[in-house]
Amino acid sequence: MRFFFSKLIHKYIGLCILALTMLSGCGDDPHKITIYTSLPERDFQELITAFQTQHPDVKISFFRTGTTELITKLDAEYMADNPKADILLVSDDIVMTSLKDQGKLEPLSIDTTHLPKDSFDPDKMFFGTILAGTGLIYHKEYTPSSRSLHDLTSPEMFEKVVIPNPVYSGTSAVNLSIFAEHKDFGWNFWRAFLNNNPLLVKGNGAVLDTVAKKGRMCGIILDFMALKAIEDGAALDFFYFEEGSPLIRAPIALLKTSSHKKNALLFIEFILSKEGQQTLVNLGYRPIRTDVAPPKSFEKLGMPKEIPVDANIILNRIEQDRLEFSKAIH
Repeated sequence: MRFFFSKLIHKYIGLCILALTMLSGCGDDPHKITIYTSLPERDFQELITAFQTQHPDVKISFFRTGTTELITKLDAEYMADNPKADILLVSDDIVMTSLKDQGKLEPLSIDTTHLPKDSFDPDKMFFGTILAGTGLIYHKEYTPSSRSLHDLTSPEMFEKVVIPNPVYSGTSAVNLSIFAEHKDFGWNFWRAFLNNNPLLVKGNGAVLDTVAKKGRMCGIILDFMALKAIEDGAALDFFYFEEGSPLIRAPIALLKTSSHKKNALLFIEFILSKEGQQTLVNLGYRPIRTDVAPPKSFEKLGMPKEIPVDANIILNRIEQDRLEFSKAIH
């Protein structure tokens, strides 16, 4: 299954060509690895800095964009028989499951002693790096009437909500299909929600900015983005929906086509190590390892009720759901 639309290819072909040009020659340097990621750029740069204190000889080049655009770029490279990335670090397991099914991932020998069993692929093709849930961020000048996801369809929420557009956001696309599949929600929920004229933006960062500036009074967002802003003093608050949240684990994987597998494995081992996980905690993320404590903001928030996800079911419907969503907003 391919995670791209033809119009996205046309839109981003210039970006892909530029990125390919910038990354050309990566294979010429045996100490250089290339990573494609959807993590925020500033956070990822901090991870690289921490990694290079241990491995100063390993040079890293990275390309950062949203998961959907990132997979569009990667697919275009495979079509040209010229994949550039060694490592992929994206938002969710659905993308990685698709790449695994396509035979594009390399199995890894990783110590899983302190990793939850549900945090990595049974065949060790990809490994979660963090735990993140979706909830509602809202400005303190506004108080939601309930903590139910169903409340987003009520008349009082008309033009009050901002969300990442599932056409562009990988996490939002997965959530779209999860709740479209869910027996208590389905497409009737999404149609009613869209009738409330939510503002659609490209990603979680834009949701945060919009609510902080009161462009909309609340928004659907990943927990770590909300909690970091609140900790920095923003006049915002956050909660998980009472129905629960799908958890994303930001999986990392080694592409089979990598020509720098030894150094690439060093980076993957680092991000899953106690030191790497502590670096993620310092950046405000809930770690995947069971022997590393989360930031205090997560301790107060607690864990959301997890909505289980069948990756194969979501894979079979995600493209159609995105198309339906795109039609519904036009």
